[in-house]
Amino acid sequence: MITMKEIARRVGVSRQAVSAVFNDSSNCRVSPATRERILAVARELNYVSNSAARSLKGAATKTIGIIGSLSDFGVIASLNTEITKMLLQRGYNLLYNECDLRKHGEIDGLLQLMARGVDGIIFIYNYDLEKVRQVKQTVPYVFLGDSGRADQDSDIKVDMEYGGYLATRHLLEHGHRKVALMVVLPQQREHLRCAGWRRAHQEAGITVDDDDVLVLRQYDGQVDAMLAELKRREVTAVLAFNDYIGAKLIKVLTQHGIQVPQDIAVVGTDGRAFAEYVSPSLATILNPVRPRAEKAVKLLMERIERKELYSAPAGHLIKPRFYPGESCGCVARPIDRMFRLNAFGLIEKDAMMNFGVDVFVDSGEEA
Repeated sequence: MITMKEIARRVGVSRQAVSAVFNDSSNCRVSPATRERILAVARELNYVSNSAARSLKGAATKTIGIIGSLSDFGVIASLNTEITKMLLQRGYNLLYNECDLRKHGEIDGLLQLMARGVDGIIFIYNYDLEKVRQVKQTVPYVFLGDSGRADQDSDIKVDMEYGGYLATRHLLEHGHRKVALMVVLPQQREHLRCAGWRRAHQEAGITVDDDDVLVLRQYDGQVDAMLAELKRREVTAVLAFNDYIGAKLIKVLTQHGIQVPQDIAVVGTDGRAFAEYVSPSLATILNPVRPRAEKAVKLLMERIERKELYSAPAGHLIKPRFYPGESCGCVARPIDRMFRLNAFGLIEKDAMMNFGVDVFVDSGEEA
């Protein structure tokens, strides 16, 4: 069995240094370069800690690890919150590991969590499954992925293609002959959301191509250039790649005397809470959080119970919902009560925390 002492010998450091890296100690004085060498050797040797080995023998630690981005305050943060609440209710403790801000985030986090003897691990969004599989698995995993790539293996994810389809179909049903797609980066043309945008046009007998995709990076963020392009293409409706783009577009259009939705209708995606409070309110696509959290916790508990390793992707696909707003020409949900709590993030969380309203039961959205 590989020990920390053996890793220390190969790297040429003390056992205490290896322990500090694995435990992510705040007092760790190991240099970044040495830390990387320690983790590289651990990956190479498929190191498993004594505590992790004990858990394999049946001594459960009642601890679950979560690997994801702790800097996010939207979807990932809401998923973290829901999963945490559900696991705490089941008597589990949680260990979190940030992956976005480190070169080998998911691998470093995986090794550190396994070294602490967790009973199972949930990966949220940003992970490289091929890299993860290179590390010897000792506890069950669950993967929640929404990268928007068709080839991303995941246990549970939102049907992004359907979300793009719903938003586009809705705008076409308002009478628009074509819907322009607005993205930030050229590679976002390959996102599943864009595939849904194409499918809705195809079903309506409308041909779209790359000229119907407005890539903001190509205009270097210049408003005048973007507006000129909207005018040149005679755009009457825009599907924004996310709610941030949608809200900013509404602001820019109204500043330049272009009425929303009379001149140009706008729909965003992601269901951010601020969508209800821009003027006009932004229609958007809600990507359910609670159903994903429930499925993730249930699936992980089942895999822990079965001591199941190297599971095939469960393939749960959660359907998003359309949420009306004034920006597309619909009547928005009236705001008839002020808030008890400031709920940053998503419409779904905002409605539940402040009003006890489940927007997926009663939101006036399209199924």
